[in-house]
Amino acid sequence: MNHFRWTAAFLLSLSAIALARGDARAEAFLDARLGGAFTDDSRLEIVVSGVPASASIAFDDSFTAGLRGGYWLAPLPWFGIAFDVSYFSPDENALLAPLRIDVVPVSALFMVRVPLGKSRALPHGRIQPYAGVGPALFVTFAEENTTNFVAGSVDLGLDVRGGLNVQILSWLAVFAEYRFTHYEAGLDDDLFSVPVTFRTEIDTHHITGGVGFHF
Repeated sequence: MNHFRWTAAFLLSLSAIALARGDARAEAFLDARLGGAFTDDSRLEIVVSGVPASASIAFDDSFTAGLRGGYWLAPLPWFGIAFDVSYFSPDENALLAPLRIDVVPVSALFMVRVPLGKSRALPHGRIQPYAGVGPALFVTFAEENTTNFVAGSVDLGLDVRGGLNVQILSWLAVFAEYRFTHYEAGLDDDLFSVPVTFRTEIDTHHITGGVGFHF
């Protein structure tokens, strides 16, 4: 519960900053992206009726999609805050009971950028390398049809990313981005009236591209 309270307080603080800085000089943005998500192999820890076991697992590659919105702050135009929601599906097919896995990360990000190629029309630069980091809540849903295993969890993790933004017009941009997400999923359910817990780290590399709108 402490993790969730800390995250809620953090999100509320960022919202207050965004509202305080949301004047006419601030640069708001909304980005949409698509790409691929590639999750590292991991170790699955299984507890059945209190008895632990473990196994190596591999995850499928997945498409990923997401939306990010935020502000580049007026007093510090190289610094911004953003909120991001996305989706990927690192299904697991190596075990006897393959899992369908859906993940929705919701992230709060600190953002920095480097303005290159400034002009009167593009005061923040035509080329903008950028980076972002922050906490994320990972909403995970897993399902296995053979055993009727169905479980969900919400876990705190990390979101780190870097990319290159190119301003085509003052209000329109395209970008390419690398993103890394990390969290530990904990899934609990009863299989044939036996309590079962699955825990595994999910480390994922996201390669995406998209379009951004600046206001």
